[in-house]
Amino acid sequence: MSPYPELEPGEWYLLVVCQNCNARHSLFRDLTRGEGRILATYRWTCPDCHHTGEYESEKLERYRHASAK
Repeated sequence: MSPYPELEPGEWYLLVVCQNCNARHSLFRDLTRGEGRILATYRWTCPDCHHTGEYESEKLERYRHASAK
């Protein structure tokens, strides 16, 4: 399960797309608010299909959750 099952409005997150089922999940908050450079490889298991893979930083997506109105 994603560490942030309920994303907070206006917050930035780093997302991973499963190599097997293409499901998108948040890994963690992006404390750089979309500005920082991340150089890492993440080993992650999809909570949907249970595939475990390695994800280079350039494969991660940055996402800003919509602000509450």
